[in-house]
Amino acid sequence: MLRFDQQVRLPPLNDADYVHDVAYDYYGNRLALCTSGLVIHIYSAPGLAEPKDASNDGWTEIARMRQAHKGPIWRLSWGHPESGEPLASCSDDGFINIWDSRGRSIAPQGGRNHDSGFPQWQKITFLSCDGPVMDVRFAPAPLGLKLAACTFDGKAKVFECNSGLDLKHWTPDDLETTKKRTARRQKASR
Repeated sequence: MLRFDQQVRLPPLNDADYVHDVAYDYYGNRLALCTSGLVIHIYSAPGLAEPKDASNDGWTEIARMRQAHKGPIWRLSWGHPESGEPLASCSDDGFINIWDSRGRSIAPQGGRNHDSGFPQWQKITFLSCDGPVMDVRFAPAPLGLKLAACTFDGKAKVFECNSGLDLKHWTPDDLETTKKRTARRQKASR
C-alpha cells in the first residue's frame, strides 16, 4: 500500500543548493524535485522501484538529470499518462525543457547517466520564452497536450503539442495580459 507519510531521503545537498519545487506524477507513484544546483531528481514510491529490494521501504531515487538547465530551475510539472507522463521543467535560462523516460532524445545517446548510475531521462525538446520562466503547468487531459508558462516580466504563453505521440513539436500561442488588453481598449475608445 502506498503511504504518503514517508519521508523522501534526499541526496546530500551543498550549502548553496536549495530545493525549488516538488511535483507528484498523476498517480502519485513518482516525485520529481528540482534544485538551485541545476539538477532534477526523480523518486519512485516505496515498493515500486526496480530492482525490488525488501530492505527498501522508502522513496527511491530512480533518475537524476544534472545540468538540466543553464540557470536555476524554478518549477516542474508532470503531463497526463495518456501522453507517456512527460515532465516539464522551467528555468531562469528562458527555456522549458520537456523530459521523457521513453528513450527518444535530441541529446547524445548514452542510455545511462555514467555520472550517477541511474537510467537517463531524455530531454525530448526545449521551448523558448522571452526571459526567465517562473512557472510551467500542463493542462488537464481533456484539453489536449498543452503547457502554460509565465515569465518574470509577466508574459504568458501556451504551447500545444502537435501530436501526443511525438513530444518534439509544439506550437506557441502568446497570451495577452489584462494590462495590455485594457490599454488597447482604452486607445480604441478614444
